Amino acid sequence: MAAPTAPISKRSARENILLWSMYDLANTIFSMGIVSLTVIKFFTLLGMQQGLSWSESNFLAGLAGSVSTILVAITIPFMGALSDKSGERKSKVVLLGTLCILTSGIVFFFNNFWIAFFLFIIANITYQWGNLFYDAMIPHICAEDEIGKVSAIGVAIGYGGSFIAIAILFLLPIVGIPEHSPLTEDGLPLSAPLDKGGVEISVDQIVLGDFQWMWLICALAFLITAIPFLWVTERTNKGSDSTLRVFRDALSELKTTAKEVVSYRDMLLFMVGWILTVDVVNTIIAYMLPAAEDAWGLSGMMPLILIFVGVIGASILTLGIGPVSDKRGPKFAFLVVGIGYLFALAIAILADTNDPSLGDVWLVLLFLAALIIGGAQGSTWVANRQLVIELAPEEKVGQYFGFSKLVNKGGSAIGMSIFAAVLSITKEITKSIPTSYRVGFIVLGVIYIIGLIFLMLVKDHHKDYLAGKRAPYD
Repeated sequence: MAAPTAPISKRSARENILLWSMYDLANTIFSMGIVSLTVIKFFTLLGMQQGLSWSESNFLAGLAGSVSTILVAITIPFMGALSDKSGERKSKVVLLGTLCILTSGIVFFFNNFWIAFFLFIIANITYQWGNLFYDAMIPHICAEDEIGKVSAIGVAIGYGGSFIAIAILFLLPIVGIPEHSPLTEDGLPLSAPLDKGGVEISVDQIVLGDFQWMWLICALAFLITAIPFLWVTERTNKGSDSTLRVFRDALSELKTTAKEVVSYRDMLLFMVGWILTVDVVNTIIAYMLPAAEDAWGLSGMMPLILIFVGVIGASILTLGIGPVSDKRGPKFAFLVVGIGYLFALAIAILADTNDPSLGDVWLVLLFLAALIIGGAQGSTWVANRQLVIELAPEEKVGQYFGFSKLVNKGGSAIGMSIFAAVLSITKEITKSIPTSYRVGFIVLGVIYIIGLIFLMLVKDHHKDYLAGKRAPYD
C-alpha cells in the first residue's frame, strides 16, 4: 500500500499513531516475556540440565544476550543508512518482526542448549533491527513539536506487552503447564549459598516447564498483536532505484556519516553518555526476575508482582515524560530519569526482605523502586529518541539512530558480560549470590553516574529545533 506524501489529517494521524504503537506493544512481549523473564533463568536451568554448574550456565546465559548484541552493534549502522536511503521503513519492520517471531517460537521445540542459544541470537538480532526501522518512522508519522508525546504514547502502549508477557507466565501453571525448577530437593531456593544450607540440585530434578512454553506462547502473542501495524501509513520518499543500488548507496553514505558522528562534538558526547547509561538500563531489564528471586529473597508470585508494579510505573510515568521532554527538551528528561535510576539502585543495593527487623520495610521500598525503575526505563527510550532526532541532520535520522543503537548494543554486550562476570566471581569468593548481586548493583551505579555526566555536557538545541532549525546548528 503506497503511503501519501501529503500531511496526514489530525484524525487519521491519531489513528495512525495508535496503529504504529501496536508494534511497540507486540515486540515488548518478546522483550519482557523472553529477554527479561525467560532468557537468564531458561538458559541457566538448561545449562545445568546438561551438566554445567550454576556459575557456568548463568555466565553463558548472559553471554547469549551479549553475542547477539555484539552482532547487532556491528550491523545496526548499516540498517540505519538503509532506512534513510530506501525512503521506506514499514516493510522492513514487518519482515524483521516475522523473523523474530519464527526463530523465538522454534526454541520451544529444542532442548539442546546450543541450538536454543543460536536461535535466540537470531531472534534478538531481528528484534533489534526491527526496532531501528520502527523508531525511524517517528518523524514520518507526526509533527516535529509532538515527537516526545508520540514517542511516549508508543512506549506507554508498548508496556501493554509487558502486562501480556507477565500474564502469560502467571497463567501457564494455572492451565496445567509445570513450573520451572525454583527449589532444591530440600525446599531451599536454588540460589541458596552452600554455607547456609543450600545443596546442589541433581540434573534429573531440573524442569524447564513454563520457561520452555514462554518461547512459543510469546511468539504467538507477538504475531497476533502486531497485526494492526500492517495498516500504518508513513510519509515516504521512496525512489525508483534498484535494491542493489539502495544497498550500495547506503554503504557509501554510512562511511561519510561515521566520520561526521566522530567529529560532531554533541553527538560524540551523547554517544559516550548513552553507551554507559543504557548499559545499566539493559542489564537491569535482563536481570529483573533473577534479582528479585536471588538478591532480595522474594519467592512464589512476589517476583512477578514486583515486575508487574514496575510495568505499571512504566506505562503511567512514561506518559508524563513526553510533554516534559517536548517542553524542556530531552536533556532535561535524561536528568530526571537519572535521578530516579540512582535512587532505585540505592534501594536495590541495600534491600533484604529476609531481614527480621526491616523485611517489610524493604519490601515496600522495593515496590517503590520497581515503580521508579519502570517509569525510568520507558522514559529513557523517549528521551533517547527525541535527542537523536534533534541532533541528526534531517536526511540522516535513520543513520544516527543506527549509530545510537550501535553504542546501545555495544554497551549492553560489555555491560551484561561484566555484570555476569561480577556475579560469578563474587559468588565464588563470598559463597553468597545475594552479595554478588549487591556488588554488581554498585558497579552499575558507578557506570550510570559517569554516563549521566557525559549526557549533561551535550548542548541543548531543543529551542532551535522547535524554531524549525535542523542539525548541524552551528
